[in-house]
Amino acid sequence: MSLILSCSRTRHRLFPHSLDSCCTLVHLLVKSRRFDEALFLLRNLITEEGTPPLVLLEVLIESYRRCCSSIAAFDALVRACTQVGATEGAYDVIYNLRSRDCFITIHAWNNFLNHLLQLNEIDRFWNLYRGMGSFGYMENGDFVWPNSVTYNSIINGFCKNGKLLLAEEMLRKMVKIGIEPSVRTYATLIDGYARWGSLEEALRLCNEASLLLADMIDKHICPDHYSYTILTKGLCRKGYLTEALKLHSQILEHNLIQDSFFHNILLNHICKRKNMAVAKQLLGSMITHGLAPDVYTYGTVIDGYCKLGNTNDALQVFDWMIKMDEKPNLTI
Repeated sequence: MSLILSCSRTRHRLFPHSLDSCCTLVHLLVKSRRFDEALFLLRNLITEEGTPPLVLLEVLIESYRRCCSSIAAFDALVRACTQVGATEGAYDVIYNLRSRDCFITIHAWNNFLNHLLQLNEIDRFWNLYRGMGSFGYMENGDFVWPNSVTYNSIINGFCKNGKLLLAEEMLRKMVKIGIEPSVRTYATLIDGYARWGSLEEALRLCNEASLLLADMIDKHICPDHYSYTILTKGLCRKGYLTEALKLHSQILEHNLIQDSFFHNILLNHICKRKNMAVAKQLLGSMITHGLAPDVYTYGTVIDGYCKLGNTNDALQVFDWMIKMDEKPNLTI
């Protein structure tokens, strides 16, 4: 990392081709699969040095053959642009590469499409998706096929627009071409149905997601933190507390999540419903399974008891917190 910092910090004090040196280093880092360091260097060149993404692209292209590099270096540039909020820079890189008959991989496309969704640029997301064929991605050609991340992004795009039937049609399409839906796929759909008020459909998908989750656990495949969070929020938001508790039991039983953040989401909804007996049981279950509750966990339960006027139980939980060496904050 010190070499990377040196390259980025001393570029203005070095000889004219120092940018070329930095881009050569990017290629070497990518070839060595040290992607985080390559991204750090590219982000620094864009933000600290003020190097336009297209200038970086030109130098990366010039040094591409000399370094016997891979297209992943261009993917890294697109990702670095999205990470620093240079949306137009990322698009310019993609478009410029297309004009040279060079195409980024589907992974960089997924990153850019997700970036647009995070910015809530839904119309632009769909325009780009529909134009993917002109950028080198077709469903019946020799180019790289969209993968599960691409389909999840598309499903997310439909859900944000309330086009839930089209989202499910996309789900069926990905299954038809042999791409297995993930828990995140179902979590996105559940969240979409819950947001747009289709409670029965959300519950139906919850059942499918639970079956998929059980199958993944049996195969020792762990869904990501994001999927669990969406699934739990979707269930709790529409009152499916029993289903949320079942999901929580699966997670505790198989020790799938090691921090308190996910559990705090469920605990917060339980306390809002004034079901303090279940909240206390959940807190005890976390401790029993070796999960250390944080100050927010204790604060949520203490607040729940106080709102019911039950100061004795609130003080008991406070004592638990002190014994666990968790220091109170200004809220508690």
